[in-house]
Amino acid sequence: MENVTSTEHKMTENKQKCGHCGVDARMFIVSEGEHTISDNNSNGDVWFTDLYQLFLCPSCDNVNLIKTIYSSETVQIDWAGNYDVVVEHLFPKNKFGNFKNLPSRIGKAYAKAIKLKKSESMASVIFSRKALEAICDDKKANGRNLKEKIDNLAEKVAIPTLLMDAAHSVRLLGNEGAHELDADVSVDDAETLLALCDAIIGYVYEAPQLVQRIQERLKKTKEAS
Repeated sequence: MENVTSTEHKMTENKQKCGHCGVDARMFIVSEGEHTISDNNSNGDVWFTDLYQLFLCPSCDNVNLIKTIYSSETVQIDWAGNYDVVVEHLFPKNKFGNFKNLPSRIGKAYAKAIKLKKSESMASVIFSRKALEAICDDKKANGRNLKEKIDNLAEKVAIPTLLMDAAHSVRLLGNEGAHELDADVSVDDAETLLALCDAIIGYVYEAPQLVQRIQERLKKTKEAS
């Protein structure tokens, strides 16, 4: 169509996870704006800002609305230039975790499971199983098969019994999807397995990082007092 033009938008510096298709990619910034509140008694030294950004996913052409909260007390938390900010996904509401710094093999399988959960539910549960297997391998869990590896993983990282049962549920339904031609795997099955993967990933990878961050914050507070 010769008479049609496309608006050019700048892109995000870092990859963002689309809440619709699950892809990790740099997004088009359609619009953004800030709302800042300052403490008048601090001569402008104390302030709180909410940054609202509307992103367009280059993969599925759907929009994501993101809110980033930071303040005058926001600090850099690592050498990579990441800051201690709070990010809220306002639209769409993410049912599944927006995990950062996952090992590549785990992240790829997890992203595939999210992307396929509605269009190819059977493939989604298989990729959830692959993500679980990748977690076991990353944590050097021993075993002749995935069942034994999950049991060993539970011992290595002290996974509670409930989460170990969740891991075996992912394994069993993943097996059904992979090996049974007439397996009846629903969207609800795929989303349930993703929720279980979320819980496992959160416990194994996210929780230790969060604990470390708060301990470092408390240490700085103690040293400053």
